[in-house]
Amino acid sequence: GSADKPIVFTLSATIPAKGAWEGIYFGDSSQDEVCILERCIVEYAQVGIRCRDASPKIFDSIVRENLQYGIRCEDSSPILIHNIISENGQTNPPNPPAPFRKGGYPLQKGGTIGAGISLYGPKTAPVISYNIISNNQGEGIVARYMTAPQTVNFNTIVNNLTHGIYYIDQNQWQEITNNNFYGNSQYDIYNRQSTNVNAPNNYWGLDTTLELTKVKAASVNLTRLYDYFDQDRFGKIIYDNWRSEYIDIEQEYSKRKPELTDLYRLG
Repeated sequence: GSADKPIVFTLSATIPAKGAWEGIYFGDSSQDEVCILERCIVEYAQVGIRCRDASPKIFDSIVRENLQYGIRCEDSSPILIHNIISENGQTNPPNPPAPFRKGGYPLQKGGTIGAGISLYGPKTAPVISYNIISNNQGEGIVARYMTAPQTVNFNTIVNNLTHGIYYIDQNQWQEITNNNFYGNSQYDIYNRQSTNVNAPNNYWGLDTTLELTKVKAASVNLTRLYDYFDQDRFGKIIYDNWRSEYIDIEQEYSKRKPELTDLYRLG
């Protein structure tokens, strides 16, 4: 697509409704090098974009208003750069869809299902950079069972209904850095696993910044982070060198766009 004429994947009905169609699916027979969504809008599906043993590239797109997840990755490593992923998931569903009833991702507090991005499995190692992940009816990002993203940086993860990022089941993320976190209704990061989460150089919003300024310590129990200090069987969230001001993601993206184009779009 183009900036003024994106390709729109949506429903045909005149009145929009989440979950009206299945969504876009990339499977293990997909040829990753030629699977590209660029300047697209994907909306009102069950799952906007589902990747299973597949790693497409998704650039400059909007994934919104999908019933369960915006993007779901199962043993997949897509490249997600400069997208808006918002308003996905649902609250208080009367009858959860079958994947959730049969051992899938459980209902969260408040009766929410879904997330902006769902990651699952030990072969899941995506690049997640320069995205806005906001206002999802659930987590911004949920990670389960040994996922290991290559990069999670320069994202704005804000105003999601439960947590900004939620970890469970032995994920091995190397680093979450230079992101904006704030306004997520419960916690900005919820670390429900025994390993530490390395999250330096992030901006944590005004309230947490004031809290950090007062305590002036590298490791304390912060209100907006859930970790070892809340339950000692979980690992810590390491927030060294926290930023005191909002990170201008668009400005940072414009600096690196030629480099990112060479690195990811071309190969």
